[in-house]
Amino acid sequence: MGRLLQQVGQTPDLAICSSAVRARDTLQLAARAGHWKCAMRTDRDLYEASAHSVVQLIRSIDDPVPCLLLTGHEPTFSELGSRLIGSALLRVPTATMIRIDFECEDWSQVDFGQGELRWLLPPKTVCKLKLKK
Repeated sequence: MGRLLQQVGQTPDLAICSSAVRARDTLQLAARAGHWKCAMRTDRDLYEASAHSVVQLIRSIDDPVPCLLLTGHEPTFSELGSRLIGSALLRVPTATMIRIDFECEDWSQVDFGQGELRWLLPPKTVCKLKLKK
């Protein structure tokens, strides 16, 4: 997953991860595989978070980062993705990557219903791609 993001020019500028060990390990593996140079931090608020609290976390980001990556848990991320893009019903299985774009000046303006779904990639799809080493 990390290598795919690097190869398609989608590496994050900031990555925020749940405090859960598996989530932290996942982020570290992706960052290593993709040779990411972004800032990474852990946030306990992503563990057992609600979609609303994740949006609050996003809004609190002061850094001027164009691309934010969050690593979290189900069922929160399915609900979050669904609500961010409107009234869609999304399922975000374990290790799935989802990209949602926002037209806003900074992260404080992010709200439900304002996002545009660009892609949703489950790991089985990514595994079928032939990625450069």
